[in-house]
Amino acid sequence: KKKGEKKKKKEGKKKERPLNSHATPHEPLRSALARSCRSSPTLHCLDPAKMRKWLSVLILWAAAVSVALISFVSLTHHSTAVVQHVEQGDNSHVPFKRIAGEQESSILVNNANSGINTNNANGGSNMNGGESKDSDTAGLKKLDNVEEAQGKHVDEKGRVRYCTGKPITGIKYIKTHKTGSSTLTNIFHRFGVTHNLRMALPRDNIFYGWPSATDQTLKNQVEVIGEHGPPYDIFASGHSLYLPNAIDDLIPNGEWVTILRNPETHFISSWFHWRVFEHIELNGGPALTPDQFLEDPQKYREFMRWGDKILTINSFMYDFVYPEPTQKDVEELIQTLRHKFAAVMITEHMLESLVLLKRMFCWELKDVLHLSLKVSKEKPQPHPKRAAAIAKLSWADTQLYHAMNATLWEHIAREDNFQEEVAELSRMIQEWTDKCKQFHNYDEDTHRVQLEENPNLSNDMRTCHYMWLDSKGFVKHLKKEVGYPVEKLECWAQQAHTKILQLPMDNQADDTVLAAYGEYVRRRGLSFALPVNYPEGVSDGKILPQPHEIQRTTKSTVFAIPGLRYNRPFMDRLQASMFYMMVIRHPAQEFLATWKRQSVSEWMVKAGAKESAGGETLMDQFLADTATWEKKLSAVGFEARPQLINRVAYRMGLPTSGETQEQIAEMMKHVWWFALIAVVELPFESLVMLRRTLCWQISDVSFIDTSRWAEAVSYDHSEFSRLSATDFLKRMAQVNNYDIQIYNRAHQTLQQKVSRQVSFKEELEQLKEQNADYQRACKDVPADANEDVGLQSSERMTRALCRARNLSLKEQFAVWEERGKSGKEKYVKHELHAPPVNRVH
Repeated sequence: KKKGEKKKKKEGKKKERPLNSHATPHEPLRSALARSCRSSPTLHCLDPAKMRKWLSVLILWAAAVSVALISFVSLTHHSTAVVQHVEQGDNSHVPFKRIAGEQESSILVNNANSGINTNNANGGSNMNGGESKDSDTAGLKKLDNVEEAQGKHVDEKGRVRYCTGKPITGIKYIKTHKTGSSTLTNIFHRFGVTHNLRMALPRDNIFYGWPSATDQTLKNQVEVIGEHGPPYDIFASGHSLYLPNAIDDLIPNGEWVTILRNPETHFISSWFHWRVFEHIELNGGPALTPDQFLEDPQKYREFMRWGDKILTINSFMYDFVYPEPTQKDVEELIQTLRHKFAAVMITEHMLESLVLLKRMFCWELKDVLHLSLKVSKEKPQPHPKRAAAIAKLSWADTQLYHAMNATLWEHIAREDNFQEEVAELSRMIQEWTDKCKQFHNYDEDTHRVQLEENPNLSNDMRTCHYMWLDSKGFVKHLKKEVGYPVEKLECWAQQAHTKILQLPMDNQADDTVLAAYGEYVRRRGLSFALPVNYPEGVSDGKILPQPHEIQRTTKSTVFAIPGLRYNRPFMDRLQASMFYMMVIRHPAQEFLATWKRQSVSEWMVKAGAKESAGGETLMDQFLADTATWEKKLSAVGFEARPQLINRVAYRMGLPTSGETQEQIAEMMKHVWWFALIAVVELPFESLVMLRRTLCWQISDVSFIDTSRWAEAVSYDHSEFSRLSATDFLKRMAQVNNYDIQIYNRAHQTLQQKVSRQVSFKEELEQLKEQNADYQRACKDVPADANEDVGLQSSERMTRALCRARNLSLKEQFAVWEERGKSGKEKYVKHELHAPPVNRVH
């Protein structure tokens, strides 16, 4: 009978082949109609001949049931013991465990060893590694209620079932670092938007309490916005530790997902991304390549920051709350991932992982369509010696990776039509990559501006911007959709930032910003670092020599030391994680202000210059022959360079003479590296960006005295020169050529940032309104605080702000010194070692 059925089956295949031109010798030959029925079965899909065949089979099964019942009774006791082990969490003797899903199900998932050779670091599989030729006897248990399943489990042969039910919408994602995890987050975010799902959004837009959290603190890090609170459908928007109790409370119904990467490439990628080599050097260690570090990791670990260690060495184990893993911990986590996680993705096989996820979750192929986010152009190359060293260093992650990589390929080996679907996904990705490549260089804010403020965006272009949007930008977009306040949402930092290094520019606008810093840190119990022996003549605009020591307290977070020249490696030693800031004005205004404040006309007379009636002024003479007058002024004690010429470039670390093209290029590169360079000519735009950069409230910058700010650019060249404005600017550009380059780049960068900001006009108007209120309130405030007696607290606070906003930097230093003498701030001297020469960093 079996031989006859095989013959009929072969004849049936020959007839069906023309209807399925894409069939391969290794897949069942189905007609196009049958393939469509597989995804959407209906009555018309049933074949009468097959119905008669299966009816006869059913009769035979009925006859066998009575025999099976006898065997069943004898097995009852053993089966009951197995279930009890599963329910009690004892996995030591149980090769199967229930899946937690949207609905309770008795469907079981195989976790037995696959027999696949895991020595292949690239994830390839050896299908002869001990696996039985007959898949029915490969340690797989036959499942009972397959028809009632929701498409999220395997069939009786261990293959992921084609979906017959609704898509899985509950996702609990443990996002690891430097694994392609942002790409997965984007997929989950877009799926949530498409299906109108509730997503748990982190307060700081990046972390659910990572790198340390308890159940309660993790839940507290999820932002509740109005009615947008738990329970949620998706937990995937940020990095978190694996705390299943807390996450289950947030996502009652969902499947667990995570992603792992080959530890060799993961280490190299993390080494450069987190700039571990810099931190080792800053902590007193030598300059190291990754291979030099790997020669003797224990020797250099003491110079690593704690964050470097948990991000590069057994990083995956740390995310699953095994900070100091043992062999038992690794084995336990492998079992957890095999039993409890619906999908453990592998970075090196992203497409295969996604197709498997798509089949398991009953999704469509378009749901796992993606563009690669945060992918480095330089791929680490395989290196046998390096791989062995990393495997020894991150031994736990290495075992975990190979075990789960083998599990992935075990599932893939049992799938039908799998590589065809992988190829189709690859084709779709290439199609959308070509379609969306025009937006590749956009940052998160630019994508959000298009999504949130462009009503004419086509569906395809909207999809492009969604696919390029990284995790942080997507979270902010989702928060905006549910009504999160602008001043809390639009922040460059993760939280209010107080660690600031500002290069003092000695102008009125610079003073007003520093006054805002002072008021902000004072209210939070922090302080300024101070210079030692601050010279009397500082207010005349002189550039001071490099200081050799400063004063600071344990709570000094703002560094604005006159004379301190920009040198990133040197300055990074003052305080970790500082934001570098600066306030600059047009070099023409800088030149005119310095000429006036330092009485350069008098120095010109001392150098032999004479004001010619009706002819050139002293300034015009200087601009006409700068080189000659530089020498003459130097002879009488005034150094025009850097006191008058290229003042900003000098503060940025450029030498006064003999500068090389490499030094100039290095300086211009670092202009981009500032968190913010405010431009005096763009006052309110600069203040909005200042607030967003530091993640402060609008009220923290709206009290700034914008009238005093404007004084910094109020100088008129006609007071000192008879040149036309155009000719004056031309000569100015020749004299202050480097300052012009810095200013143009800073101005252009600020304007570009503004153009990419979301809800910028809305916040700009709020700032202007609040600032106008302060301007009116501060108009007649007396200088003496004793006159505030008897006023309400809010009015006293307003008057205090009015007085604080007009303090010069020198006056601020005096206030902080007085606080130190009163014991409120204990200042101690801190020696500044000679800074190294600026280098490529």
